[in-house]
Amino acid sequence: MTTFLICTEASRLIRTPRSCPAHSHFESCGSMCRERCNEELPLACPLACYVGCVCDEGYVMDKNDNCVKREDCPAPRAAKAVRYLSRVRRQARCGPNEHYTTCGTACEPTCGKPLADLCTMECVPDVCQCNPGFFRHATKGCVRQSQC
Repeated sequence: MTTFLICTEASRLIRTPRSCPAHSHFESCGSMCRERCNEELPLACPLACYVGCVCDEGYVMDKNDNCVKREDCPAPRAAKAVRYLSRVRRQARCGPNEHYTTCGTACEPTCGKPLADLCTMECVPDVCQCNPGFFRHATKGCVRQSQC
């Protein structure tokens, strides 16, 4: 006996909710990266669809997943101060032949793979990366290629 599975578009299988919370609406293929209070959108966002209620234009999600006007978000000072101190601490921990960057590459050259076959444009936030001409070694940090 042979069994066949028939696939259809996911949006056809999903029933729209009777109603969404205040200041939101249903989308069958919305962005996976949704704006939140005091957070920046990531530079890289999955291309997959988000199915469900999303905030209306001009609204963002608060920490309780309610849609609120951006100007009604709590003051970001404390959150920014924590992020700043975290960056300063990481920056101070960068080793020899490396530097701190707020948006590093996901394809840093390594001794085992000096050139990436395929690299995304993904931003790796708040990271120490090897200076130009140096390669990441598994145990020695950033070294010249002759030391790999």
